[in-house]
Amino acid sequence: KLQGSGPLMLTEEEKRTLVAEGYPVPNKLPLTKSEEKALKRVRRKIKNKASTQESRRKKKEYVECLEKKVESYTSENSDLWRKVENLETANR
Repeated sequence: KLQGSGPLMLTEEEKRTLVAEGYPVPNKLPLTKSEEKALKRVRRKIKNKASTQESRRKKKEYVECLEKKVESYTSENSDLWRKVENLETANR
């Protein structure tokens, strides 16, 4: 909880988001109830955005890994089919 008095330190992203959401940017403590509520909402939004970005990054990494495995298994499968064909030809 934001308490005390004096200057309020906000990140640039917090300031930008407050302005974008139409809230005035508070610059000193103590905050009013509405300022505190707005700041909590903005901080939650920023946190959710970071979490979403991380989730997307992990998913992309996972999909790329799966694609590499598919490529590897496809290549291995082709090699094995060639060996089968060679063995069948040799056994005739």
